[in-house]
Amino acid sequence: MWHASPVRIMALASAKDSGRATGDLYRSFALLMAGVAILVIVVAFLVAHPGAALSSSNVVAARWLLASLGVLTAVLAFFSAKLFLLRSAELPARRLRIDARGISFEASHLGHGTIGQRGRGQELLLDLARPFGVTLLGNRARDRLVLAVTTAHRTVYFGAKVDPSERHTYRSILSSASTVSDDDAVLDAAGLDGAPFDLGLKDLGDLLNILLRADGKAFDRCFLSDTHGAPVVLDGAELRIGGQWFDLRSPLLWRAALFQEPFGAGVPTSDSDATPAPAGGVMIYQATWVQQGVSEAVLVSLLGPLGSVSSPAGASTTDAVEMPDVASAVLRDLRLMQAAPEAPPPSELRVGIEHTFMLRLRAALDRAPRPSHRDIPSGAAAR
Repeated sequence: MWHASPVRIMALASAKDSGRATGDLYRSFALLMAGVAILVIVVAFLVAHPGAALSSSNVVAARWLLASLGVLTAVLAFFSAKLFLLRSAELPARRLRIDARGISFEASHLGHGTIGQRGRGQELLLDLARPFGVTLLGNRARDRLVLAVTTAHRTVYFGAKVDPSERHTYRSILSSASTVSDDDAVLDAAGLDGAPFDLGLKDLGDLLNILLRADGKAFDRCFLSDTHGAPVVLDGAELRIGGQWFDLRSPLLWRAALFQEPFGAGVPTSDSDATPAPAGGVMIYQATWVQQGVSEAVLVSLLGPLGSVSSPAGASTTDAVEMPDVASAVLRDLRLMQAAPEAPPPSELRVGIEHTFMLRLRAALDRAPRPSHRDIPSGAAAR
């Protein structure tokens, strides 16, 4: 049972965007409280010392003092309230609401399919009563993170930027992430309104803890689907690819590969010319072949951007020394990315998935035991 707080609100904005507005709100509130405090002190003094302060000789002066302080306080209250309303409008109106129903996205003027009060919409992103999976993604330098929550119906991405001062505190999260390129589109997580879906790193860590309290096995689960809508599901020690099941506790074979295929070919230039038109270009794919017994499949996706992942400048020497677990995770991912070029696999074995999750599935396959030579079917290793 989930024992998180009944309601939790997380603002979707970066400190750079909301810092000035928040600071001005604090200053306006402090200014108003200062004016009220001065008025209270003077009134308290007059009440505590009526003989000294309100004698017949200075009663007029005391009244003028009180009137002046009242006017000053009113002026301070007016300008403080005006500044408060101005800066409140600049604060992020987009936020996450976490309650017994699950995780909802709230924003002004959400479009079609939302519920909530007029002018402000609310849409349920995740129903925590249903199975879900959690995947962490990060660039090699680990200064950008994305929390991907996958379900059978949708995938939601929550982004965060990592300040150098936060790296050591959240090293366990950084080391749990799968590596993607700096220019991978998944790092630019966006909400239903198209604006950035960014949290502070602390909020992202809190959200991760809430998800793991709701389901302690979420880290071992990942819900995907192929290009035809068939399920590709990692659930603990089981990997389901379409109608095939692979037991990750038992020996299996897998390998990474690259292949290329032309596109834009095969259509005659005219009805009178049966010669196919030349290829419009070449697409490069990454593949993960997996076989266990009679079950065999090839996970395929377009090759994502790898330039900044394979660059040696992705992480500093200091990070490697102070956070060896993070450096080890990056090296593991670089090893899993290694793939030899091969001929294109048969079409009937191909299962297309999103390239972002290829490493996630390879890491799960890599933890499975390898079969001994006598367990490998004849010719399987050569395919």
